[in-house]
Amino acid sequence: MGLDADPRLLKILAENLRCRAIFETQKEAHQWEARSSLPEDLLTPSVLLSALARLLKNWREKKMPPAKFGKDFERIIALYHEGGLAAVDQLIASASHALRAKALTALARALMSQDPAEAARMARLAYTAEPRAFRCKWLAFRLYEAGDAILADALLEILPSDVKFSESETRQASRVRDEAWQAHLREAGRQYKKWERESWLNSLS
Repeated sequence: MGLDADPRLLKILAENLRCRAIFETQKEAHQWEARSSLPEDLLTPSVLLSALARLLKNWREKKMPPAKFGKDFERIIALYHEGGLAAVDQLIASASHALRAKALTALARALMSQDPAEAARMARLAYTAEPRAFRCKWLAFRLYEAGDAILADALLEILPSDVKFSESETRQASRVRDEAWQAHLREAGRQYKKWERESWLNSLS
């Protein structure tokens, strides 16, 4: 007991941890995408009419968000500071998925410098409301700023290959991956030491 682990073994363990994180993240992302899609077996006339109505509503909201949200969603931000997320949820409950995502993203932007963790939570809600690639990327960077490099790395990994990155985003993505890898290596080391300790105790029994 007490021998250092082979670095090659730690790298294998770390890669396994990273793959598991990516797999779990991909599974969750698929669940959100499935919830936002319209099942084919529900394409009845009433459902189609409802879908068309939602499309029209989305188009109108895209052209001009409701006045109650405020220009640039400042009413959403003020309402959050007055009554928290519950108050915001009540106001945006009837909005389209896309508009809810925009409102929550605006709120996340307002919180980024003051409370990175809360900004990341709002970004996650925006992504789950409208699970699109650009929101997934934005969520990844907010999670990284909030201290969760592992989940940020997994989200970046599941992005479609055609997603574009600016130069600054490319540099930040590289930092995310580096920090996530170091975190996986540390966890691999902890797991190895735990296994070594348990093996040693078992040998004494």
